[in-house]
Amino acid sequence: MQWLDQSVHAAGIRLRRREDGWLGLERSFRFEYSEDGQDRHVGQIVLLGGKLVRFSGPTRAAQAVVRTLPSD
Repeated sequence: MQWLDQSVHAAGIRLRRREDGWLGLERSFRFEYSEDGQDRHVGQIVLLGGKLVRFSGPTRAAQAVVRTLPSD
């Protein structure tokens, strides 16, 4: 993965109730990334206080592990 343009853009801020009942700031940020240097995708991170509440963006495909069972 390649982070494009070396910047993150603030996309929004709002008040939102935290799990403990207190109000906190929810901040959202947008960024662009490329998988192979030829394409562009938009990702987003949303934080409530210092806690990550949502992420969309680059993820690696999970690799399946296949094991064979011993035969009797």
